[in-house]
Amino acid sequence: MRAILPPGLWAILTVSAVGAAHAQTRTGDVRASARNRLDSLLHAYGPTLKMRIYRNADDPYEFDGFYDKDLRYSSRFELEFNVTPQNTIGVRVYPQWYGHRINIDKVRDPNGLALELLRFSARNFLHWGVDDASHVFAAYTFTLESGFPEEAIKEVLRSIPLVDESVGEMVQFIE
Repeated sequence: MRAILPPGLWAILTVSAVGAAHAQTRTGDVRASARNRLDSLLHAYGPTLKMRIYRNADDPYEFDGFYDKDLRYSSRFELEFNVTPQNTIGVRVYPQWYGHRINIDKVRDPNGLALELLRFSARNFLHWGVDDASHVFAAYTFTLESGFPEEAIKEVLRSIPLVDESVGEMVQFIE
């Protein structure tokens, strides 16, 4: 038996569906605009900081890169920038130790490193975390609710080299 909906309910469901489709398009437009502005900013400002940044071949909303100038402890930083469907911009900095990302499961003292990462998050500009593959990273997330945060992104880019000092404090847990 097939239920027949009253005309008023059909109207509400139709308006809701159209409104949701319009909201998704608006969100997609904001995301695409943010990606384009981030692309311009990273390619114009990143090289002034000696960062090599390129668009990810698999994800049009992600940019990857490297920073390896004047580091004392890390061999280099892998950089990841992405514009999410939730209209945020995520920045992740993966320090490398002897050419590999720091994996919390493979260090000498994983519990000590985990506690140190919590301490770093409490006192550092960037917060620290471990991804699904157990790689250690420093990060910052921007919301796009108030527009594109160009100056704030520049400030985070300038702060990336400071991550190296934290890696120096991690050495006791890594080796």
